[in-house]
Amino acid sequence: MNRTEEFLQLYKKLEQTAVMEYNFPKDGKSISRLINLKCYKHIRRELEYCKEIRNILQHNPKVNDEYAIEPSNAMIELLSNILKQIETPKKAIEFAVDYNDIIKAYIGDNVMDFMNKMDNKKISHIPIMNENGIVRGVFGENTVFQCVLDEGIDEINDKTRFFHIKRYLSLDNPILEKFLFVHKNTLMIEIEDMLYNAYKRNERIGAIFITENGKEIERLIGLITPYDVIGYK
Repeated sequence: MNRTEEFLQLYKKLEQTAVMEYNFPKDGKSISRLINLKCYKHIRRELEYCKEIRNILQHNPKVNDEYAIEPSNAMIELLSNILKQIETPKKAIEFAVDYNDIIKAYIGDNVMDFMNKMDNKKISHIPIMNENGIVRGVFGENTVFQCVLDEGIDEINDKTRFFHIKRYLSLDNPILEKFLFVHKNTLMIEIEDMLYNAYKRNERIGAIFITENGKEIERLIGLITPYDVIGYK
Protein backbone atom coordinates (compact mmCIF):
# COMPACT_ATOMS: atom_id res chain seq x y z
CA MET A 1 0.00 0.00 0.00
CA ASN A 2 1.44 3.39 -0.99
CA ARG A 3 1.01 6.58 1.04
CA THR A 4 -1.89 7.82 -1.08
CA GLU A 5 -3.89 4.66 -0.47
CA GLU A 6 -2.98 4.76 3.21
CA PHE A 7 -4.15 8.37 3.44
CA LEU A 8 -7.49 7.62 1.78
CA GLN A 9 -8.00 4.60 4.02
CA LEU A 10 -7.30 6.65 7.15
CA TYR A 11 -9.62 9.41 5.95
CA LYS A 12 -12.42 6.91 5.37
CA LYS A 13 -11.91 5.55 8.86
CA LEU A 14 -12.05 9.11 10.19
CA GLU A 15 -15.41 9.63 8.48
CA GLN A 16 -16.77 6.37 9.86
CA THR A 17 -15.53 7.16 13.37
CA ALA A 18 -17.14 10.62 13.29
CA VAL A 19 -20.47 9.09 12.27
CA MET A 20 -20.24 6.48 15.01
CA GLU A 21 -19.05 8.74 17.85
CA TYR A 22 -21.37 11.68 17.17
CA ASN A 23 -24.33 10.04 15.43
CA PHE A 24 -23.83 12.14 12.32
CA PRO A 25 -25.96 11.31 9.25
CA LYS A 26 -24.26 9.02 6.75
CA ASP A 27 -24.32 11.67 4.03
CA GLY A 28 -20.60 12.18 3.40
CA LYS A 29 -20.47 15.42 5.38
CA SER A 30 -19.15 14.09 8.70
CA ILE A 31 -15.76 15.83 8.39
CA SER A 32 -17.43 19.17 7.66
CA ARG A 33 -19.49 18.68 10.80
CA LEU A 34 -16.38 17.89 12.83
CA ILE A 35 -14.78 21.10 11.56
CA ASN A 36 -17.74 23.09 12.92
CA LEU A 37 -17.58 21.55 16.40
CA LYS A 38 -16.06 23.87 19.01
CA CYS A 39 -14.36 20.96 20.74
CA TYR A 40 -12.13 20.53 17.68
CA LYS A 41 -11.43 24.15 16.91
CA HIS A 42 -7.76 23.59 17.82
CA ILE A 43 -7.40 21.17 14.87
CA ARG A 44 -9.84 22.90 12.51
CA ARG A 45 -7.15 23.92 10.03
CA GLU A 46 -5.67 20.43 10.02
CA LEU A 47 -9.10 18.91 9.35
CA GLU A 48 -9.71 21.34 6.51
CA TYR A 49 -6.28 20.55 5.07
CA CYS A 50 -6.93 16.79 5.17
CA LYS A 51 -10.34 17.29 3.60
CA GLU A 52 -8.84 19.37 0.78
CA ILE A 53 -6.19 16.76 0.02
CA ARG A 54 -8.72 13.95 0.13
CA ASN A 55 -10.96 15.78 -2.34
CA ILE A 56 -8.06 16.25 -4.75
CA LEU A 57 -7.18 12.58 -4.55
CA GLN A 58 -10.74 11.30 -4.67
CA HIS A 59 -12.23 13.48 -7.38
CA ASN A 60 -9.41 13.79 -9.89
CA PRO A 61 -8.52 11.05 -12.36
CA LYS A 62 -5.27 9.13 -12.11
CA VAL A 63 -2.50 9.72 -14.61
CA ASN A 64 -1.25 6.48 -16.12
CA ASP A 65 -3.07 4.63 -13.32
CA GLU A 66 -1.18 6.62 -10.66
CA TYR A 67 -2.36 9.33 -8.29
CA ALA A 68 -1.21 12.80 -9.29
CA ILE A 69 0.09 13.53 -5.79
CA GLU A 70 1.24 11.45 -2.86
CA PRO A 71 0.88 12.65 0.74
CA SER A 72 4.07 12.87 2.77
CA ASN A 73 4.83 10.77 5.83
CA ALA A 74 4.18 13.88 7.92
CA MET A 75 0.69 14.16 6.39
CA ILE A 76 -0.05 10.53 7.17
CA GLU A 77 1.08 11.09 10.75
CA LEU A 78 -1.06 14.23 11.03
CA LEU A 79 -4.17 12.38 9.88
CA SER A 80 -3.40 9.46 12.21
CA ASN A 81 -3.17 11.83 15.19
CA ILE A 82 -6.46 13.47 14.26
CA LEU A 83 -8.10 10.06 14.08
CA LYS A 84 -6.86 9.20 17.58
CA GLN A 85 -8.46 12.38 18.95
CA ILE A 86 -11.79 11.65 17.29
CA GLU A 87 -11.74 8.07 18.55
CA THR A 88 -11.41 9.37 22.11
CA PRO A 89 -13.74 12.38 22.25
CA LYS A 90 -13.19 14.89 25.02
CA LYS A 91 -15.21 14.56 28.18
CA ALA A 92 -16.54 17.43 30.27
CA ILE A 93 -14.70 16.12 33.34
CA GLU A 94 -11.39 16.88 31.58
CA PHE A 95 -12.24 20.60 31.59
CA ALA A 96 -14.10 20.79 34.88
CA VAL A 97 -12.78 22.19 38.15
CA ASP A 98 -12.05 19.21 40.40
CA TYR A 99 -14.06 18.89 43.63
CA ASN A 100 -11.02 19.60 45.79
CA ASP A 101 -10.31 22.83 43.91
CA ILE A 102 -13.86 24.17 43.91
CA ILE A 103 -14.49 27.12 46.22
CA LYS A 104 -17.53 25.88 48.08
CA ALA A 105 -19.50 26.99 51.11
CA TYR A 106 -21.79 25.53 53.77
CA ILE A 107 -25.14 26.82 54.91
CA GLY A 108 -23.74 28.32 58.12
CA ASP A 109 -20.88 30.23 56.46
CA ASN A 110 -20.67 34.00 56.29
CA VAL A 111 -21.98 35.43 53.02
CA MET A 112 -19.69 38.46 52.89
CA ASP A 113 -16.60 36.28 53.31
CA PHE A 114 -17.53 34.36 50.19
CA MET A 115 -18.51 37.44 48.24
CA ASN A 116 -14.96 38.67 48.83
CA LYS A 117 -13.58 35.32 47.66
CA MET A 118 -15.70 35.51 44.53
CA ASP A 119 -14.35 38.97 43.81
CA ASN A 120 -10.73 38.01 44.44
CA LYS A 121 -10.88 34.77 42.46
CA LYS A 122 -13.10 36.19 39.70
CA ILE A 123 -15.66 33.41 39.96
CA SER A 124 -19.38 33.74 39.39
CA HIS A 125 -20.89 30.87 41.44
CA ILE A 126 -20.25 29.04 44.69
CA PRO A 127 -22.01 25.75 45.42
CA ILE A 128 -23.52 25.39 48.87
CA MET A 129 -22.64 21.90 50.10
CA ASN A 130 -23.74 19.57 52.84
CA GLU A 131 -21.41 17.39 54.90
CA ASN A 132 -21.65 14.55 52.35
CA GLY A 133 -20.34 16.62 49.45
CA ILE A 134 -23.78 17.01 47.87
CA VAL A 135 -24.81 20.32 46.30
CA ARG A 136 -27.75 21.80 48.21
CA GLY A 137 -27.83 25.22 46.58
CA VAL A 138 -25.84 27.82 44.67
CA PHE A 139 -24.80 31.35 45.54
CA GLY A 140 -24.00 33.66 42.63
CA GLU A 141 -24.02 37.21 41.41
CA ASN A 142 -27.69 36.97 40.50
CA THR A 143 -28.47 35.72 44.01
CA VAL A 144 -27.24 38.99 45.48
CA PHE A 145 -29.18 41.05 42.94
CA GLN A 146 -32.45 39.19 43.53
CA CYS A 147 -32.06 39.25 47.30
CA VAL A 148 -31.39 42.99 47.42
CA LEU A 149 -34.23 43.62 44.98
CA ASP A 150 -36.70 41.69 47.16
CA GLU A 151 -35.46 42.39 50.66
CA GLY A 152 -33.50 45.63 50.47
CA ILE A 153 -29.81 46.53 50.57
CA ASP A 154 -29.50 45.80 54.30
CA GLU A 155 -30.41 42.14 53.93
CA ILE A 156 -26.77 41.20 53.23
CA ASN A 157 -24.27 42.50 55.78
CA ASP A 158 -21.23 41.25 57.68
CA LYS A 159 -23.45 39.09 59.91
CA THR A 160 -25.47 37.42 57.17
CA ARG A 161 -25.14 33.65 56.93
CA PHE A 162 -26.26 31.60 53.98
CA PHE A 163 -29.19 30.17 55.91
CA HIS A 164 -30.55 33.72 56.20
CA ILE A 165 -31.00 33.85 52.43
CA LYS A 166 -31.74 30.16 51.93
CA ARG A 167 -34.72 30.71 49.66
CA TYR A 168 -32.47 32.43 47.11
CA LEU A 169 -30.03 29.52 46.94
CA SER A 170 -32.39 27.05 45.28
CA LEU A 171 -31.12 24.86 42.46
CA ASP A 172 -34.47 25.26 40.76
CA ASN A 173 -35.19 28.96 40.54
CA PRO A 174 -36.03 29.90 36.93
CA ILE A 175 -36.23 33.57 37.87
CA LEU A 176 -32.47 33.56 38.42
CA GLU A 177 -30.82 30.82 36.35
CA LYS A 178 -30.72 27.07 35.91
CA PHE A 179 -28.15 24.53 36.99
CA LEU A 180 -27.53 21.25 35.24
CA PHE A 181 -26.30 17.90 36.57
CA VAL A 182 -24.50 15.53 34.21
CA HIS A 183 -22.78 12.17 34.65
CA LYS A 184 -19.00 11.80 34.72
CA ASN A 185 -18.74 10.45 31.14
CA THR A 186 -20.66 13.30 29.51
CA LEU A 187 -18.90 14.56 26.39
CA MET A 188 -18.09 18.19 25.75
CA ILE A 189 -20.15 18.06 22.56
CA GLU A 190 -23.15 17.07 24.68
CA ILE A 191 -22.54 20.03 26.99
CA GLU A 192 -22.42 22.31 23.95
CA ASP A 193 -25.79 20.99 22.82
CA MET A 194 -27.31 21.53 26.27
CA LEU A 195 -26.12 25.14 26.36
CA TYR A 196 -27.25 25.82 22.80
CA ASN A 197 -30.73 24.40 23.44
CA ALA A 198 -30.98 26.42 26.65
CA TYR A 199 -30.03 29.54 24.71
CA LYS A 200 -32.81 28.85 22.17
CA ARG A 201 -35.28 28.57 25.07
CA ASN A 202 -33.96 31.86 26.47
CA GLU A 203 -32.69 30.08 29.58
CA ARG A 204 -29.54 31.06 31.41
CA ILE A 205 -27.32 28.23 32.65
CA GLY A 206 -25.27 29.26 35.67
CA ALA A 207 -23.12 26.15 36.11
CA ILE A 208 -22.98 22.47 35.31
CA PHE A 209 -22.30 19.99 38.10
CA ILE A 210 -20.74 16.61 37.42
CA THR A 211 -21.65 13.62 39.59
CA GLU A 212 -21.28 9.87 39.13
CA ASN A 213 -24.63 9.37 37.37
CA GLY A 214 -25.77 12.95 36.88
CA LYS A 215 -28.08 13.00 39.91
CA GLU A 216 -28.49 15.87 42.38
CA ILE A 217 -28.40 13.46 45.34
CA GLU A 218 -24.87 12.28 44.49
CA ARG A 219 -21.55 13.61 45.69
CA LEU A 220 -20.11 16.37 43.52
CA ILE A 221 -17.13 15.40 41.35
CA GLY A 222 -16.50 18.56 39.37
CA LEU A 223 -17.93 21.84 38.14
CA ILE A 224 -17.90 23.41 34.69
CA THR A 225 -19.28 26.78 33.62
CA PRO A 226 -20.46 28.08 30.24
CA TYR A 227 -17.27 30.16 30.17
CA ASP A 228 -15.22 26.97 30.37
CA VAL A 229 -17.12 25.60 27.38
CA ILE A 230 -16.50 28.76 25.35
CA GLY A 231 -12.78 28.70 26.09
CA TYR A 232 -11.90 25.02 25.93
CA LYS A 233 -9.70 23.42 23.30
